[in-house]
Amino acid sequence: MSRKPLKVSGLIQSGRLVPQAGIMASTAFDTPADTPAAEIGQDQPPEVAYNAQPTSTPAVVAPVNALGVEKLIDLDLLDDSPFQTRLKYDPERIDEISQSFLSAGQSTPITARQMPNGRYEIIKGQTRKKAAINIGWKQARVLVVSRTDREAELDVMVDNTGAPPTEYEEALMFRKAMSKEYATTQKAVAAMFLCSQAKVSNGLAMLNLPAEVLSLLDEEPGLFGAHAAKVINSLWETYPTHHHVILKAIQRLKEGADQGSIQVWVTQQINAASLPPRAQKHLIPSSSGAPRYLTQAKDRDIIVRISDRSIDAAMVHQKIDEMLRKMADEVIE
Repeated sequence: MSRKPLKVSGLIQSGRLVPQAGIMASTAFDTPADTPAAEIGQDQPPEVAYNAQPTSTPAVVAPVNALGVEKLIDLDLLDDSPFQTRLKYDPERIDEISQSFLSAGQSTPITARQMPNGRYEIIKGQTRKKAAINIGWKQARVLVVSRTDREAELDVMVDNTGAPPTEYEEALMFRKAMSKEYATTQKAVAAMFLCSQAKVSNGLAMLNLPAEVLSLLDEEPGLFGAHAAKVINSLWETYPTHHHVILKAIQRLKEGADQGSIQVWVTQQINAASLPPRAQKHLIPSSSGAPRYLTQAKDRDIIVRISDRSIDAAMVHQKIDEMLRKMADEVIE
């Protein structure tokens, strides 16, 4: 008994997933129909094989690939993509790939397109380039493909290899996808990046943060995520005269403070600043150090407490009155 074919959101045709309507197609991850199954999905660098012989140069490669032409290219001819929204690269990740290169060689080529000036613009593999430079390589394996500016920009955005971007970097990609009309709705953006629509909505909301806060994220994209961004936006609107306190709370994250502590810390600081100043107390001793009087200033009141019971309170009161009469016509600055 034959079954009806299962309906899916796209069709697999010659190894390529046909995208849903409303999303521009990317050729970044096309797979030739005759590619062996064992070679599919090898975008990630291999695990370090500690028993392998170290190598100082990339492995010899086949000259032609169905997706483009694979070559050994000087690293100083490879330029980062101007379409890249990633702001920082994890140094630990670069070291990890460097060790993988030394022990097992470069199994996955960098993808780049050749520019009219003879140089190459990286589409996929910025981290691999940095790792190769890190260990002193002069050349790397590069798959040279043909891409227009628009195709290259789309390929860079949907590249999901390597370490995941921060939530802020993702938000920048979501905004770019919509501004360039690669996807015209949040739902289409979610389908394009294989994430939930809520993630897209929360990410785009991060970009509504005040300019002072966004500048901190530009410097350190992983400083906080979308949830903390909601809290910061709410605090910014609630306490318009205490923005400096909120910025200080964000700076504390660089020192290891937890993102969840922002609201509590800001509220405590603002409440503490709004309390009336504590009354000032002064202990007045005798020349021998024995306590005699305790004075306390509270608002417009001055309170004098006699600590030594042998002192006559009426006499002290009279002395204070005499002192105040002398001061009555004086101007105290």
